[in-house]
Amino acid sequence: MAGTAKVADVIPALAGLGLVICAVLVWSGVAKVRQPDAMASAMRDLRVPGALASRPMQLAVPWVEIGLAVLLLVTGGIWQSLVWIATLLLFVSYLVLIATARSEARRGGTECSSGR
Repeated sequence: MAGTAKVADVIPALAGLGLVICAVLVWSGVAKVRQPDAMASAMRDLRVPGALASRPMQLAVPWVEIGLAVLLLVTGGIWQSLVWIATLLLFVSYLVLIATARSEARRGGTECSSGR
């Protein structure tokens, strides 16, 4: 059938996407490790609540990103599925923080550099 993707055709694309996500996680984690003050500033700008913005959390987040990338590469089966779920939750939490900060900035409640 013309125009119909077979599962075998999609698998390489998904594997490539997985490698891109791993690269983004490593790049992001390494950048945060190299510039921990930037992480603290971003958490302030995004108005991350309470304990989630603590210094231990700021130091842990980059290593969690790097760890997720490594686990995505070395695990398989159900374990890899669980790591993908954790990665998705991390990305969704970032999205929620950014969307909330932008929404507050539009209402005039905060200044957010990511909204410019």
